[in-house]
Amino acid sequence: MKRVLGFVGGFIVLSFFACQDTGEDAGNTPYDLAFYKSIGKEIPFDLGMRWLQAYEDRNADGRVQTAVFAIPELQLNTLLQSTPNLTGVAFHYGIDMLGITHIIAIPVDESLSIWSTIPGRVFIDTNTGLAISQSTANAWAQSYKAAYPSDIWFHYFGKNIFDEITSLSFLQSLDVSPAYNDTEQTPELLLIVWDNSVTGVLGRKKNANASVYDASNACPPCSVH
Repeated sequence: MKRVLGFVGGFIVLSFFACQDTGEDAGNTPYDLAFYKSIGKEIPFDLGMRWLQAYEDRNADGRVQTAVFAIPELQLNTLLQSTPNLTGVAFHYGIDMLGITHIIAIPVDESLSIWSTIPGRVFIDTNTGLAISQSTANAWAQSYKAAYPSDIWFHYFGKNIFDEITSLSFLQSLDVSPAYNDTEQTPELLLIVWDNSVTGVLGRKKNANASVYDASNACPPCSVH
């Protein structure tokens, strides 16, 4: 009997430590990073243009202007290379001290944290295509969240999309364009690379070709934080 009790007791102790080890392992790998790197996909050009037009038709409040938000190729590469272990990029809405709305491009590492301190990380204001400080980006973002607590604060795209974008031979600039899915009735954010080598710039919405990317992860709900 003592042997049986001893065996059972030993089994319980081993089971406890096994569960503890499993919990610790799970705690060390809380995210499926491959999933977060794969967020986003290319969509048909005509569909993207339809959603842009639907956004313009609905945009009566002027919160986000229909003017182009963009990142030049050089600044885009600088941003992507500024963060070790890049997982993706968040495009965060912000409001500056003059009340102007911005879209801020923020590289995100494996912590999936937007505001963690990462030495050398580059934040790009897509209104100007220029770098801004993390403190400025954060202040603008917090102002937007305070003004629109129930709206989408940012859209997140995974690293794989940017690997594809930076491999395009005609990449000169990345447009960041608010849009509206008129089928699902949801706000979207499109990443667009225009092929100006074929069509030129003027009248490009009707006649141009471009690579268009959608299917971001919108926050809230916030899986990237």
